[in-house]
Amino acid sequence: MGNLSKSILIFYLAASALSPLVYSALASGPDRYEVQKASIEMIALSLLFISLVPKGKIRLLPVSFLFYVPLIAFVGLNVFLALSGPKGPQWAQASTFFGIAMALVCGQLSGQTARPQELTVVFKSTLCYAPAVIAALLMFLVFDRFTYPQGGAMKPVAYGGVVSTELSNIAGLAMIPYVVLFAVGRNRAGCLLALSALLAVQVWLMSLGTIIVFAVLTGVAFLLLKKAARNNLFIAFIVATVFSLLAGGSVVALYILGALDLDWLLAYTGDSYFLRLGSYDALARHAFENPLVGIGLGGFGEPPHHNILGLAAETGILSMTLYSVAAIFGTVLAGRLLVRQQSVGTMGSECAIVGVTFVLSALFLHAKGFVHDTWYQKSAYFYVAFVFGAGINHFAQRKTVSSSRAGEFFPPTDRSSFPIREVRKCAM
Repeated sequence: MGNLSKSILIFYLAASALSPLVYSALASGPDRYEVQKASIEMIALSLLFISLVPKGKIRLLPVSFLFYVPLIAFVGLNVFLALSGPKGPQWAQASTFFGIAMALVCGQLSGQTARPQELTVVFKSTLCYAPAVIAALLMFLVFDRFTYPQGGAMKPVAYGGVVSTELSNIAGLAMIPYVVLFAVGRNRAGCLLALSALLAVQVWLMSLGTIIVFAVLTGVAFLLLKKAARNNLFIAFIVATVFSLLAGGSVVALYILGALDLDWLLAYTGDSYFLRLGSYDALARHAFENPLVGIGLGGFGEPPHHNILGLAAETGILSMTLYSVAAIFGTVLAGRLLVRQQSVGTMGSECAIVGVTFVLSALFLHAKGFVHDTWYQKSAYFYVAFVFGAGINHFAQRKTVSSSRAGEFFPPTDRSSFPIREVRKCAM
């Protein structure tokens, strides 16, 4: 991967995680992305695609077909539905699925062509998300760019219509690289400081779902980093428990200080619960009434608050099934590949740490999502494809991973090279 591709890759990863904050900073009012002219993420993805495609063809591990086949079928089906519907070609809807296909290609080629020292730079760039998120939120507070439609001082909505769910997900993605860095035993005090600050943000945003998912991902991080799991799995669950207690304690402290109205909280929770039950019922009815083609993207008219039901209602049950198979097989098999490669000593630490960060990010997006309809989050597919591509880069080509430049930041790297039959054994 050349310097240009590496720079664009870092730009794409940042754009996919942080672009709503950019839209909010540029917005002049509460309307949804009123200054948006084009997708920052799609521009970055297109540039990455142009820079990577000339560098070589895609080579796939056998196990990756279980991810690519249903996902390509999902993309092809929905492109066909978008271009052949009764309202005529819907190019805006089709572009979403073209973007998913581009993310797959870019993820695979990025993983195949990235060198160990470039992976180090990529991982360090993800550590910048946390200070960027905190700085942006502080700026919005100082310049009064939040509204509070629920009342009180909790659950804010940023200018540009960036709702608290999106803000919590951005902060959640920023937490993941610090979990991974903590798991490998580097600068744990700094990691805990960053994670505690972002946890406070989650409490302010009232995102219980993000806190729960994050606690689970903390344990998964130690399991994927197998050597760390053997020594520190107990620490992982202790940290997850402490963070959960801190979150609960923060709510109690806010109530004592008068910043949180308990009656309002109970009323809001009850209203939100029953509102979502009503949405789920409507989504299920739409899905069974239109099982083949759904009611069309955006046809539900409001955030579905459920990834699977929303996809089934708007694109059909077949489309939802293909997505579910791809999402489950992709994240599970990518995680299994990481664990098995480490167990036979075939994975360099740079690739392992970046791979685990990306798998956890994909799991987070599929489990939590941006306004709960996560299937269109192109970065989730990019993350998984990158892990499969890195498997080709570091094993099928029999390349030796060097830790000469990364040794100060990551644990020592296994310098052995391995034949292709070991790759297949690890992947299956």
